[in-house]
Amino acid sequence: MKVCMLAGSHNPSHSRIFAKETVSLLQQGHEVTIVGVRDSQPLIANRSLTIIEIPETTRADKIRAVQTLIQVGHNVHCDVYHCHELHSLVAGVFLKQKTGRALVYDAHEDYAYTYSQNLLGLSRTRPILERMLYLLERFLCKYVDCVITVDDVIRDRFRRWGVPAETVANFPRLSSPRFSTGEAILDLWPAVEKNRVFVYTGMGIDWRVPLIEMALAIRRVKKRYPSAVIVFVGKLWHEPSRIRFLDFLAREDIGDSIIMLGPVPHQSIPKLLARANVGLCLNYLTPYVRRAQYPVKLMEYMAAGLPVIATDTPLISKLIRTVGCGIPVQPTPDEIAHAMHTLLESPQQAIKMGQAGRKAFLEQYNWEIGSEPALMRAYELALKSRRRQSF
Repeated sequence: MKVCMLAGSHNPSHSRIFAKETVSLLQQGHEVTIVGVRDSQPLIANRSLTIIEIPETTRADKIRAVQTLIQVGHNVHCDVYHCHELHSLVAGVFLKQKTGRALVYDAHEDYAYTYSQNLLGLSRTRPILERMLYLLERFLCKYVDCVITVDDVIRDRFRRWGVPAETVANFPRLSSPRFSTGEAILDLWPAVEKNRVFVYTGMGIDWRVPLIEMALAIRRVKKRYPSAVIVFVGKLWHEPSRIRFLDFLAREDIGDSIIMLGPVPHQSIPKLLARANVGLCLNYLTPYVRRAQYPVKLMEYMAAGLPVIATDTPLISKLIRTVGCGIPVQPTPDEIAHAMHTLLESPQQAIKMGQAGRKAFLEQYNWEIGSEPALMRAYELALKSRRRQSF
């Protein structure tokens, strides 16, 4: 089988696209072409892997990205087009009409909700935009042979639309790759006492993350544990939130409690987590967060053997309490600080939680056991039930 990955906003080295899906395909003898945004750390192609880089476009210029994907994708000989965003799905539908090849749509998240929420200054029109994007997604899915999603909530929506769908959860691999690029980054990690480092990781830290609440919590914890710090790994890209947070840190004089490490290569995350003691998986309780399933960071903390402090949502709380790997909280300074104190004052309990999370990762919540079989089923389903609709 030959698969062409179409990614109009993601780099070829994106962890889900390459380290998980592409590696699984290559290991089973398939050929993969990744069409993605130019990467600062380009992958090395081989006989079974082809990398085609395209220029990066702005969020407002998706039409040009679609045009580029159609032009490049049409020249790729494949059996399946695999689209990784809503706008790349537009390109995939056009390519399917031209070539008759199977089409898979990879819904990394609830794109309609996320796209509409990330548009600043348009709060009154967000519900309208979200509805329009859902209608577009539903229309395009008439031509999709199979959808893969990151959780059952999104999967069930596509099934209600009559579209074949599989959950391919974004679990970490049992053996996450660790490249040498992480070594220099370790020099930036704070030298603090044992049981004092809280870590928050994220590809993009945005307005949904309770930054100020976490800062207020760690300030309270420092009264008893002066060396306690929170390390944020990832880009704080939402400009109003970034300005408000940095102003708050300067005004309250608690900057020494917060370390903004910035973006790091995803392959370095396991090494960085090995230096931490507690993983933070906190978001405001937006409608999307309430119904979302398992964030990638939660699974990575479990894989690293870290106890977790996570937002108390139905699915996350059920997992944490069943596995016994952490403490669910409301995203308020009081509850976050209380959970931090609990883990610092009971290090043996924290270790047991981390071990329980690691055990659950090894036995169930990993890519090889929990995700890869569903990915292969999705491809088989797409090839068998190839839809023939035309415009």
